[in-house]
Amino acid sequence: MFTKALVVVLCVFLAKEADANPVSVQTEKYLRQHLFEDYDKLVRPVTSSRHVVPVSVQITPLALRSVDFDSNILKLDTWLTVQWHDEYLHWDPTEFGGQENLILPASEVWKPDIAVYTATHDSASLPHVETNVLIHSNGDVLWVPPFTIENKCPTLNSHEIRQECDISMLSWTYDITQLDLNIGNATSLEYFIDDEPRWHLNSITPLRENKLFSCCKEFYPTIHFKVVLTDKNV
Repeated sequence: MFTKALVVVLCVFLAKEADANPVSVQTEKYLRQHLFEDYDKLVRPVTSSRHVVPVSVQITPLALRSVDFDSNILKLDTWLTVQWHDEYLHWDPTEFGGQENLILPASEVWKPDIAVYTATHDSASLPHVETNVLIHSNGDVLWVPPFTIENKCPTLNSHEIRQECDISMLSWTYDITQLDLNIGNATSLEYFIDDEPRWHLNSITPLRENKLFSCCKEFYPTIHFKVVLTDKNV
């Protein structure tokens, strides 16, 4: 009888300890449930309409697929690095087994509607590849999808030994009072495969501009990536 009573008391004690120390039972599943219980991916991730979502973009070139002088289109394979802050996706790692990040499909979270303003019609919007996002405990979100950019380059001239093309990115709908677009880390050519027969990718230089359109009174932050090609045969 004494042993049975001791077991009951011990079970009650352990149950209370588990409630008082959720670290011992929390997993990625519980963290996801905690974060997404009332999450709405269709609206900006801000706790006040006055807050601005900070977003940064960077392109990492992988290969120059083609330079079409007939249609003035440059096709570039890249990794697109997009980072932003989500005010709802944050947590205290000590309450969830020390987990400092969470990896989920990109379709599960709000994403900035960054578009390539200078691209051909079919490739203007961000990639729809089902890659994952990395969510940090402080609410920072990282998304790095592969993205082939088909960009219009009006100044292409096959008789020139140097070509320049502007790849411009901005939010399709959010102005500067809602989304602040900035340049990410410096563009790296580390992963670039230089196998285009004639043209060498010399550099990609980003520049930020607050652009004003005739339709609207607000500015739209725009990132221009200046692409410079040089002729390998010269």
